[in-house]
Amino acid sequence: MSTTTVKLKDGDKGIAGYLKSLNKTQREIAESLHALIMKTLPKAEVRVKWGYPWYELNGGNVAYLAGVANRVNFGFPNGAELASDLLEGTGKGMRHIKVSSVEEIQSRSFAALLKEAAKLTESKAKKSATPATKTSAAAKPAKKAEAAPADSFTFDSVMAELKKRGTAQNVKIYKRHGATEPLFGVSFADLKELKKKIKTNHALAQKLWASKNADARNLAMMIADPDQFTSSEIDLWVKDLGNYGVCMMIGDLIGKTKFAHTKAETWIKSKDEWISQTGWTIVGGLALNPDSGLPDSYFEDRLKIIEKEIHGVKNYTRYAMNNALISIGARSEKLRKLAIAAAERIGRVHVDHGETGCKTPEAIPYIEKMWARKKK
Repeated sequence: MSTTTVKLKDGDKGIAGYLKSLNKTQREIAESLHALIMKTLPKAEVRVKWGYPWYELNGGNVAYLAGVANRVNFGFPNGAELASDLLEGTGKGMRHIKVSSVEEIQSRSFAALLKEAAKLTESKAKKSATPATKTSAAAKPAKKAEAAPADSFTFDSVMAELKKRGTAQNVKIYKRHGATEPLFGVSFADLKELKKKIKTNHALAQKLWASKNADARNLAMMIADPDQFTSSEIDLWVKDLGNYGVCMMIGDLIGKTKFAHTKAETWIKSKDEWISQTGWTIVGGLALNPDSGLPDSYFEDRLKIIEKEIHGVKNYTRYAMNNALISIGARSEKLRKLAIAAAERIGRVHVDHGETGCKTPEAIPYIEKMWARKKK
């Protein structure tokens, strides 16, 4: 495949060299993916950085290709905000698709994903852009109009906006991940856009949560104020979680409250799959928080519980335990060694992710990657 049509910055010829550096299998896959990307996003620019090619629009990263073993990872830096079963990965940022042969390239699905990623990247770029002039009389009123007060967002207006932004395709995807009606199918990119407009509004979050609408609850967890939660309100919110995605989000939220430690200690003992998953999600968050005020000995004890119980607990509790083990292993050098030793004794952790593209991260490689990133 010719690379002469690629737009390169500053005369960088790295893309051709990168393709040549791959083995035959990787190169065939990468060339086909590259052609698909450039056909879908003809205005994209390619720049080789951090050792592999990134595809940019208006200076924002949309996608990348990375040769790994005998495959190519087709990655998206904002993948966590894209609704697609094709994407793999954990955390709040990157996601990727593992492509092991040219035949695995789903042209229509990949192109649709690229367009959504490009739209998200452009949206982020517009939000971060500053006004061209500060002296324009016309610009000042526009700035005030954008900064709508939090109380201008009513429950009814937000629900109407959520309904408008929902899609049938997202409804199908979310249902495969355990979401139940009522829901509109609002993308997380749109939810984050609404969050930026609403900012923190705990009173509105309470109303959205009480609606039991899945999209409204996702937004509620984004705009709730951790400092305003009471212990009883937290218990009310976790009564009917219903799926693993909500447990991960609410675990992150409750982890920011003053009740994080006490709730985690209670919930990890629960026989309810979703409550115990939430408890272990909080434990993982506390491990990653250097200001949690908890000693390494606390996490050493949690590692012992994980090692003893992980293979006997319910499906997504097991998933959260595995994630907590990884997070604990990233906290300190001592805990890194203990977590890796525990993971070796535990062996492979099996989690049924149903009809989704999700996979359970392998603890030891993931811990090592986290430490490698720390050292850079």
